Amino acid sequence: MSLLNNPITQTSNLGLVIIDVQSGSKYLAEHVFKKLSPTNFEQIVSNNQRLIDAFVAHNLPVFIVTMHPKMFPKLINDTFSRPLLTAKATNTYHVQKKTASAFKEPTFLDALQQSGVKHLVITGFTADNGVRKTVRDGQREGYAATVITDAIVAKSNELYQEAIRTFAQVADTDAMIASLNA
Repeated sequence: MSLLNNPITQTSNLGLVIIDVQSGSKYLAEHVFKKLSPTNFEQIVSNNQRLIDAFVAHNLPVFIVTMHPKMFPKLINDTFSRPLLTAKATNTYHVQKKTASAFKEPTFLDALQQSGVKHLVITGFTADNGVRKTVRDGQREGYAATVITDAIVAKSNELYQEAIRTFAQVADTDAMIASLNA
């Protein structure tokens, strides 16, 4: 998949936003959402890590956003919310949220503004909830967004396809990395 529908010509204002790729999501993918699409959660994690590595190599900010449900006791929440991805860079931001959209957490918007990000590259769990709501709220705040189709999952193939159709700009991991290296 290419970026032909709206090519990224300026990479200096990009920020990678990873939604809810955490131990709780892996548990949900394996035990609750039996029709998860794409079904290979490990490949989704791998593609997200490749994107992190590419963004770090280009000194671009990475935002690892994790869900911390209010209803869980601290011990369960700490386990559920543990990120499955790592980024070793000074411009890596860890944001904890309590709702689907990352924009509902004020520290997220502050971090985007501090980093000079104007264009969000969004991945994560799930396309039909956290990813879609973050894209929507980001657009309301004036941010462009590209969703990486092979670095997101949805609760079913129908929801995955429906979510993909709502995004104005999509790409796959290889196309995004190629655009960074161009």
